[in-house]
Amino acid sequence: MTAFAGPAAGRPLAVTALFPDRSATEAVVADLLRTGLPRDQIEVVVTPAVASREFADVRPRPRNRALVGAAAGGFLGLLFGSLLGLALVWLPGMHDVGVLAVAQLLGPNVATVVGAVIGAAIGFFRRPGESPRHDRLDEAPDQVLVTVSARSREEAEFLAGVLEEHGGAPRIDDVG
Repeated sequence: MTAFAGPAAGRPLAVTALFPDRSATEAVVADLLRTGLPRDQIEVVVTPAVASREFADVRPRPRNRALVGAAAGGFLGLLFGSLLGLALVWLPGMHDVGVLAVAQLLGPNVATVVGAVIGAAIGFFRRPGESPRHDRLDEAPDQVLVTVSARSREEAEFLAGVLEEHGGAPRIDDVG
């Protein structure tokens, strides 16, 4: 049984600790994974200088924000277009054959495409902001910040203990 089973309780918490190098970071991440913590709850944050010094052989996986934006925009466009098409069909005097065809075409089809294009443009040009939990890296920009998401105070304290065992000075912050 893992220490991280069960539903989330309370507000989300971030447990952060600074580590001097890649080997210490890899050791603490491996230990966190051995405890049963899902990988998507662990974040390793570095400055560009530390990335070139310690992680030069690692290439980050780029997230395709344009694709995510296109999917979200397409879905919202589909919803909006469907509602618009239904509204046009329900209006009095819109039951002519030509009007119904235009309502069906302009409704879901065109609105989905337009929504996807707008969403892709927003996703492509929008740059992600920094998370407040990354502010701790300002204290020691030559170190590696390990951030772990916890769902309860007990889980956060357990994770802080794991980070402390590896030489980190953990801090628990409320991120909710």
